[in-house]
Amino acid sequence: MFDSLEELDQKILEILKDDHRKPFTEIATDLGISRNTVNNKIKKLVQKGIIRNYTIVVDPNWFFDKTIFIEIKTNPHEPWLAEGLQNLYECELIDGIIGEYSLILKVRVREDFDVTLNQIDSLMAKSASKKYHIIDIIHIYKENGYVFGESIKKREIDLKDLEIIEILRNQGKKPLTHSQISQFLKKRRINISQPAVSKRIKGLEDLIKKFTIIPDLTKLGIKIKFYVRIKVDPASYNATALEFLSNQPQITDLYRTGENYGLLAIVRAEDIDFYNNFIQNLYTDSRILDTHTTLVLEERKK
Repeated sequence: MFDSLEELDQKILEILKDDHRKPFTEIATDLGISRNTVNNKIKKLVQKGIIRNYTIVVDPNWFFDKTIFIEIKTNPHEPWLAEGLQNLYECELIDGIIGEYSLILKVRVREDFDVTLNQIDSLMAKSASKKYHIIDIIHIYKENGYVFGESIKKREIDLKDLEIIEILRNQGKKPLTHSQISQFLKKRRINISQPAVSKRIKGLEDLIKKFTIIPDLTKLGIKIKFYVRIKVDPASYNATALEFLSNQPQITDLYRTGENYGLLAIVRAEDIDFYNNFIQNLYTDSRILDTHTTLVLEERKK
């Protein structure tokens, strides 16, 4: 995935992707370089926009009450619509696409989905077309390259733990210290000390799958993005998704939907030939019955 980078940068990114908490001194020892070199290399990766976000992996099937994709028809005379959607906190992703619809967005909520949908309805009411299509997500098999199984680990956690997880998911260009997390919580009127934050994060280790980074793939030469609807043998959704599709490195995200084409994949490719080879490889599995591809023209929010 990181082939366009210098070998040392590739190795540093792989280490951070595996666990961004690893101390610089340990990274330096592993790679046979100085701590300052590690620090400078990571700073440059951030400055170049290659490291987009420090984050954690939690099972979204457990953490979010609802995940949906919405396809929206709009036109260049309505730039305010995309801007309004982009400003919605619950909207995690917006892409400009080719086809009947011109935008697709991913929306997630922990509660009060109707409130978010009403906000979207209010924006769409001002649009000329007033046309959109909701894709309801039943299960998430893979996101940002991380594979989740069929089972969902469920247990109750309180508001403080939920807020800590939300902060850890969106740390930005630099990993947050536990002291900084404590300060963020205080701004949200949740009074919790740094030692208490550390204790709570330790207690969440069974739910946090990974401390990782999200790289900007376009800056790594993987510039083309597609949404691929996949129709499979109805008796083999989970098996096909987990045994075959989730193992395809070009598929970064994979969802089970309630539609006729019951799987939705986000696919990244270096070029059209690379994508064509990917599609041909899919059909080597007899459980893949049909596919429908939508090309992304622009990543507006990612």
